[in-house]
Amino acid sequence: MDGQTMAPQMPPQASGGNLKKILIIVGIVVGVLVALGAGIFFLVYSLTKGPADAAEQFLRDISAGQVEKAYGDTAGLFKQYTSLADFQSAITQNAVLPQIQDISLPNRSIENSDAAVSGTITSKNGITVEVSVSLQKENDAWKVTSMEVGGVIASQEQAGADTGSEEAAAGNDSAAQGEGVAPETGAPISVASAGMLPAPPKEGQGIFVQAFENATEGNRFDIYDATGKNKLDSYQPVNTFIDLGPGTYTLYRYGNQKVVYASQVVVQPQRVTTATISAIALAIPVGVEEGTRFDVYDATGKEKLESYQPGNTIISFGPGTYTLYRYGNNRVRYAQQMVVSAGNISIASIGAIQLNGSSRYDIYDGAGVEKLESYQPQNVPVAFALGAYVLKKYGTALELARVTVTPEKITVAP
Repeated sequence: MDGQTMAPQMPPQASGGNLKKILIIVGIVVGVLVALGAGIFFLVYSLTKGPADAAEQFLRDISAGQVEKAYGDTAGLFKQYTSLADFQSAITQNAVLPQIQDISLPNRSIENSDAAVSGTITSKNGITVEVSVSLQKENDAWKVTSMEVGGVIASQEQAGADTGSEEAAAGNDSAAQGEGVAPETGAPISVASAGMLPAPPKEGQGIFVQAFENATEGNRFDIYDATGKNKLDSYQPVNTFIDLGPGTYTLYRYGNQKVVYASQVVVQPQRVTTATISAIALAIPVGVEEGTRFDVYDATGKEKLESYQPGNTIISFGPGTYTLYRYGNNRVRYAQQMVVSAGNISIASIGAIQLNGSSRYDIYDGAGVEKLESYQPQNVPVAFALGAYVLKKYGTALELARVTVTPEKITVAP
């Protein structure tokens, strides 16, 4: 699971090019300290030692399996919108977090009671990824409000080549995902972006799971028996012929028995059986980075089937009817009754909000009554569901703007 953001309502304060900057705002003191040269470096690290230590301890607790302790060190708003179960699930789906060996957090910033630290974490099998942790001071203690893990520096494919492990290879499937635009073309996501459905071989005995050639997520599957209860083989690639003995099989998305790729697949002697799966995509205005991940639920919108899927990416998925929510937040629905049929790609479109100003903000429904998202970053586009909304200054009742989000457009306020 690459690029994981474990804070559905509170994106990290530092990302992209900002990760390499050190910025500290401490009232009028900054103007005086600029002239002190090297003294600034020491002061920044002194003032940010508290949040940096808290962030490092948070990561080490996760890696040591002390997930409840780490969850206890998150801010109140984080707990309000993210349950312990969801927190644990997000960690177990990440290839690096449960096995951290080294942590380096050299980039730090602090502004009043908010702080952000960033750097890299390296797993025990040599995978290095970027990490960014945002924190907030509560009762004189620094508490985590969000964490983003992503941006593979040493690819999992390279690490997997050394270990030969299935786990390392599995992580590479997530690390290879595209973000923001369709594969290779640089164009917004579209049906044409999916590419072709490769043809199966003409001879052999086994199965050929046919999927769109440009899908970069969900391209591995597990093979179970006819009952769907006993696993026979795991982590098989789509669009590759798999030798199998005669029999009846059930195919699930890799590691997820909630997502059926094909059931009652019959393999006959000396015959190639083709199972064609489908694809989904969430179209988001190009250039938007915040709020682009989503969760997939069943048709009722009540059972979560898959989490933390990337927007503007073609994702292999099983046929069915689905509901898409913003990652970790089923108050913000990106798509409803999304019908996906075998051999077809279904695309849902959303838009984005950009509030220009100096304050973080909360997003309310059109009536300004129900809070839908909190602590959104100013001056950057934030992906959001279609509809009318009221934007209020973070943590207050002060209304800043009213906006209407339209498909694949960035709505700019003030």
